[in-house]
Amino acid sequence: MSEYKLKDRRPIKKFFRLLGYGFVDVLVKWGVHPDTISYFSVVFALIAGIGLYFCAHIDWFLLVAPLFGFLRLYCNMIDGMVAVKANKCSARGEVINELPDRISDTVIFLGLGLSGLVNIHIIYGVIFGMLFGTYVGVLGKAVGVHRQFGGIMSKQNRMFAIAIGCWAQFFCSRYFAWEYPITLLDAFNILIIVGLVQTILVRIRAIFRELENG
Repeated sequence: MSEYKLKDRRPIKKFFRLLGYGFVDVLVKWGVHPDTISYFSVVFALIAGIGLYFCAHIDWFLLVAPLFGFLRLYCNMIDGMVAVKANKCSARGEVINELPDRISDTVIFLGLGLSGLVNIHIIYGVIFGMLFGTYVGVLGKAVGVHRQFGGIMSKQNRMFAIAIGCWAQFFCSRYFAWEYPITLLDAFNILIIVGLVQTILVRIRAIFRELENG
């Protein structure tokens, strides 16, 4: 029986947890390791990134690619649920949980950045903000307080934002004349950057508040 205890877990809303319970039971029964689920999240992210890379040439990829991003999020959710239910929580598992997330974030947005539909410099800003925001979140745990998940632009909200941006870009490019200097996707990515700045500041403030309260 594992003696490792998770100090912090990302809060999951009840509705989304309900979506995972039945499948989690099946995976535990089949003996699927939570790390395997984490690896599958990267596979889905790669498919999403590749789809976004080609979306300037095959526009309906804008509709489909985000769906694989959501499958990536689903894997991110149930890997922890499987680990807890199967009593397979471990320090190694926490590392495996964090690293694939950073790879997934990067390949999805980099794929979009290389598509030609967006300004690559804005995408660099998004990627930097995502990685720095995660660093700040983990920094809390490194200095002896809680892993920070606060802020409006968590990985779930980033994926929802970019999905809406992709779908809006698809319909706009097909049915409207867009004559502005930035694309709709650029606008959504700028909003993500603004949200990431807020997220970073919220997490830094939370760390200092916990440290001050001892």
